[in-house]
Amino acid sequence: MPLLENPVFSAELPQEPAQVTALFAVSQPLERDCIRLYAHSQPCVTAGVYATAEALLQALREGICPQVVAVDVLLPETAFQNLLQSVQKLPGSPSPKILLLTPFPETAAARGALHKLDRYTRLVRPYSMETLFGTVYALGADERSTRIYHIQRLCGAALQSLKADPALTGTVYLKRILLCALLYEQELPLSRLYQIAGEERGIDEKAVTAALSRLSGALCRKHTEGYVALCRRCGCASQTPLSNGRLIRALVEELRTRL
Repeated sequence: MPLLENPVFSAELPQEPAQVTALFAVSQPLERDCIRLYAHSQPCVTAGVYATAEALLQALREGICPQVVAVDVLLPETAFQNLLQSVQKLPGSPSPKILLLTPFPETAAARGALHKLDRYTRLVRPYSMETLFGTVYALGADERSTRIYHIQRLCGAALQSLKADPALTGTVYLKRILLCALLYEQELPLSRLYQIAGEERGIDEKAVTAALSRLSGALCRKHTEGYVALCRRCGCASQTPLSNGRLIRALVEELRTRL
């Protein structure tokens, strides 16, 4: 269904996805550094990173209440088992979800040991930080928040591939428009998407339209492979900026194929 057909004139941009607190106990210093660094780009995930099971347990005793505890199975066995048992005995409900960070089980012995932990969710190395945090978020949040989180990441990645400057107001508005268009089952008219995009900053439709037009011009000048592909999707030449409507429609259609 085209973007501007069957319009719905009343809609609100959904609230930000729920916050998830996750604690990580990881044996390798480099991996701990990567988790800390990546966490800075994840506003929906608060991460505590520890080198030992004992340090993570101390954080729990001090009152941190995570939704997810991610545990490296390469930690010393006694400490590892003690941590799992302690997390299961935490007061309150629901208990944190446990994610096991495991090596690839190359040997029969490793496969046998991991078989005993089948009741826990596992993530097998090597994995990207994006995969790790996506798994953590899906464990700790409800289905609706997880869907919003996933769509936000898709929108961010698409705009990054176009080299859309995050400092431009047009980029901010376009990301909100894409999120809204992808979340609602019924199509929204372009004018309503502009209104929703500007509501947070008290900006009117005309200002949003102008900001998006400036962004489209900037994307055309950068002429990335992603932008050329969007132009092909629209049946337009890539030497001139796409109209706001065509830019939004092409991005929405592309991102829907990834949901």
